[in-house]
Amino acid sequence: MGRAVTIGPFDRATLGWATVMPLWFASPWLAALLWRRLPQFADRAAVLALAAIIGTLVGGGWTVVALAASGLVRSGHRWRGLAVAVVLAVVQFGVVAVTLGLVAFAYMGCNRRP
Repeated sequence: MGRAVTIGPFDRATLGWATVMPLWFASPWLAALLWRRLPQFADRAAVLALAAIIGTLVGGGWTVVALAASGLVRSGHRWRGLAVAVVLAVVQFGVVAVTLGLVAFAYMGCNRRP
């Protein structure tokens, strides 16, 4: 078979593991940095709001994608169902990324020290 694809000294799997995992593990600390100036207990409201936004976009989006693909697959269009699922999943990812970026931008922009 072909050679493993490398990026510098790392192959693709190592690069992904070496970047995604540390960012995932550091994300609560990064949220703590963003929320450090909130009044006492306001961080809990921020967590609940953010969890609701993320939960709705990720869970609800996945459900819509699965339902759309399910209808096509059930009617005998397996490959069309796959194509729709992939396209909608990419759109869902974009919506999640843009929404969370806007939330972070709005929060950081409104809470800057004068």
